[in-house]
Amino acid sequence: MTASPATAAAAAVPADDRTTRVRRIAAGGSIVGAGVFTLAGFLACPWEDGPTEADYLHSLTGAPGQAVLSMIFLHIGYLLLVPFAFVVARLARRRAPWPAGIGLVLAVLGGGLSTLVITDPYDLAIAQNVPPADALRIEDGISVAGFLAVGLTSVAGTIIGSVLLLVALWRARWTSWLPAAAVLAGWVVSYGAHDAIRACSGAALVAIGLVAVGVRVLRASDEQFDSGVPS
Repeated sequence: MTASPATAAAAAVPADDRTTRVRRIAAGGSIVGAGVFTLAGFLACPWEDGPTEADYLHSLTGAPGQAVLSMIFLHIGYLLLVPFAFVVARLARRRAPWPAGIGLVLAVLGGGLSTLVITDPYDLAIAQNVPPADALRIEDGISVAGFLAVGLTSVAGTIIGSVLLLVALWRARWTSWLPAAAVLAGWVVSYGAHDAIRACSGAALVAIGLVAVGVRVLRASDEQFDSGVPS
């Protein structure tokens, strides 16, 4: 029996090449997704426009559907920062092993941001089901030490880790310094923000940096991606 053209073409492509291509596309897509979903979460969030806990609870109850949508987007975006960390660390491992390694450890710790997002549904439920004064009293009863242990580790890990990884990628000659600068500026601008303009402006800078890196990975050849050497 004569092999069909499609069968012959498939046989002509080594299995390893197809595997590398799938990994490269998944890697680049996850990095792009991290930026897009994180930005979508910031854009969907009903920002409180005030620094107090009462402002925060009021923003949740004022637009509960919007708040839940934002939580989902942020959860996905923050989790996709984990494959971003592993991909970038792998690509930069030959020419920038130290910043890549340290950045990987910190960025994985930053995956705890997804855990912090899950507290929002509880805050929303509390604010919807008890009087405002009681809701504030319950919020004030949270363990500050425990929250800071998780929160600061996650925030610092994400900010420092992602920037170190992008610096390593720059030193490994995969990208310019611009993605690292954009992500650093974005995290700094959005940190502690309570209004949509400031928060979303920072998230947009982070998204631009991550999408640029994701597109660079998608445009790389399979050989470059597999070896970790861009040229």
